[in-house]
Amino acid sequence: MIKPNPDLTHYNLEDFVTDLSFISWVLLPNPELSAYWENVRFSHPEQIKNMEQASKIISGITLKPAIFDQQEEDVLWASVAAKTTIHQISHTTKLWRIISAAAMLLLVGGAFFLYQANRQVEYITAFGEKRTIILPDHSQVVLNANSTLHYLKNWGSNKKREVWISGEAFFVVKHLHQSGAIIPGDNFVVHAGQLAIEVLGTTFNVNDRRGLINVSLVTGKVSLAVKAKKFVMKPGEVFEYQSGQDTIIRKKTKAVQKTVWRNNKLEFSQTPVTEVFKQIEDLYGYKVVVRNPKILEKKLTGTFVTGSESAFLKGLSIALDITFTKSSSKQLIVQ
Repeated sequence: MIKPNPDLTHYNLEDFVTDLSFISWVLLPNPELSAYWENVRFSHPEQIKNMEQASKIISGITLKPAIFDQQEEDVLWASVAAKTTIHQISHTTKLWRIISAAAMLLLVGGAFFLYQANRQVEYITAFGEKRTIILPDHSQVVLNANSTLHYLKNWGSNKKREVWISGEAFFVVKHLHQSGAIIPGDNFVVHAGQLAIEVLGTTFNVNDRRGLINVSLVTGKVSLAVKAKKFVMKPGEVFEYQSGQDTIIRKKTKAVQKTVWRNNKLEFSQTPVTEVFKQIEDLYGYKVVVRNPKILEKKLTGTFVTGSESAFLKGLSIALDITFTKSSSKQLIVQ
């Protein structure tokens, strides 16, 4: 019987995948193990996600049972018995203990290998936070506030370089292809919702929020693909994908306007205040509540500094002739 490890507060996914007690519970549960791990789920709800992912990894690994004929069993037993001087146990019992131990070691090794091969690296930014990330190929990503980026840990020349984005990020993709045929590893793909953005080496911005995916190309060449549709972008262009309508349209906005957030700025050009308020919600986490409906008829033009939340809101209040009041429920009242 494998004794469960009582210290699970700081367990991560890798710890669960390689815990013999957890593996036994997933594959060969018994009342004692089930009671223990169900109690873990109850007392450590923050670990439920790790436990469920680890269970899927372990359950996805199958071992072919070792089948011995009588002669092979006798040879194996003779080898073990020759080294055994105490604790005499029955021939068959001892043999199968050895087989079970070997199978468990194979299982742990296989689970760990599969986990490592499919391990994801994830970056999450809070409201009001930006972060610069260097990818395994030395491409650079600037992740805007309230955004998530993840990718598989193991990249290789036989696979496309792939990342997944939710929120907003600016990419500076390293160009790997030098000459000859393009191999899979030369390609870089950003997944945003149902949209796949494929490049070889370029700089561009992706904003995936509220059912709209906005792609702004600064330099290089980008291919947008969704289902059977494909579009090629030119530098300076801005394309928008509307998931509800499943369409991609070219916007009149200049790409540079969509990337100034990296320098703690936002540019508006006759932008409806409804869009401005959405920016506030996405960047700072407020729920904007407008008390005067006439405010919604306003439009905003200008460049505003966003490095300081209070300074940004003050600038907006002056430009739009409105007031902002923060409530205890994370609401931003506009009057």
